[in-house]
Amino acid sequence: MRKDDLFDNITGYLRKAIDTLFILSPENTSLGILFGLIVDGLSEIFKPFLINYSNLIDLTKIGTMRFIVFGIFIFNLPLMFKRPKLPQDIEIALALIKDAKRKKGLSNLQIKQMYLNLFQKILNGFKI
Repeated sequence: MRKDDLFDNITGYLRKAIDTLFILSPENTSLGILFGLIVDGLSEIFKPFLINYSNLIDLTKIGTMRFIVFGIFIFNLPLMFKRPKLPQDIEIALALIKDAKRKKGLSNLQIKQMYLNLFQKILNGFKI
């Protein structure tokens, strides 16, 4: 594989990933791009000052695309850890089953049966 082909593949995957992030979280992705551009601009503005600290980290050698990717990553980080919300009635039913489980008034078989009944009701509610 040629170096150009590898670069084309990487940029193609990066483009697909960014497109997906624009669909899932357009505000955070846009803010991440803006953040990356601002940090890149600030690193250029403060280049004379930062040159004194180039032995620690040389921000001037980091490209604009890397700042943008870093910004997108930072602003979409909460998306990776966010759990999808369930409808409120399902959340209440799950909380009631967990409460019954904690109180230990029911056997494990009865708890499992309650979960199975709830899941069956949820599945029956879907129209496919």
